[in-house]
Amino acid sequence: MNSINVLQAAIVADCAAIAQAESYAGQFSAMDLQRVLVKMPSILVDFAGAEVQDTTGTGEIDLVCQFGAYCLSKRANNLHARNSSSHDLAQAVALRIVQNRFGLTKVQPPVKIRLKPLNAATFMDNALGVVAVTWEQTLRVGQSVWVGGQRPTEVWLGLSPEIGVPYINQYEQIDV
Repeated sequence: MNSINVLQAAIVADCAAIAQAESYAGQFSAMDLQRVLVKMPSILVDFAGAEVQDTTGTGEIDLVCQFGAYCLSKRANNLHARNSSSHDLAQAVALRIVQNRFGLTKVQPPVKIRLKPLNAATFMDNALGVVAVTWEQTLRVGQSVWVGGQRPTEVWLGLSPEIGVPYINQYEQIDV
C-alpha cells in the first residue's frame, strides 16, 4: 500500500543513481553542517508536508505532498566550481523527477518543480554549494472499499442531468 514513507524511499533510491542520496527530515540549513555528516556530492530528500486534496468516495484520499531535494556540491574553494557543481546536481535531479512516478501506482507525476540556490554565509565558509529542488506530487493513500469487494450483479445507465429517483424509469440495464 502507498504511503508517504514509501514514496520518499522510492525518490531516494531513484536519486541514488545521480549521487549519494538519503532521506532527510526538515529544511536543510547552514546549522545542519554541524549536526549532519554527509559525503559530497549528496542529495538529501525531505518530505516537507502534505495537504488533503480530495476524497475519492472509495475510502482513499489524495495527498498533495511537498518534497525537497537538497543538492550539496563537492567542496571547492572556487565559488564558480562550487556553484557549477550544485547547479549540475540540481539539474540532474530535476531531469530525473520530471514525469517520474518512482515505480509506484496511484502516484501522479511531480508538478511545480523549482530549483533555488541557498546562499548562506556558512555554506560559503565551508566551501559548499546548495541548491534546493522542490516539487509537489499527489499520492493516493488508504484502502479502497473495492479491494476484495463484490462485483455488481446489475448495472443501470442513466444520462446526466436526468439521473436519480425521479428518472428511474428512464434508466437502461447494461449487461455485465
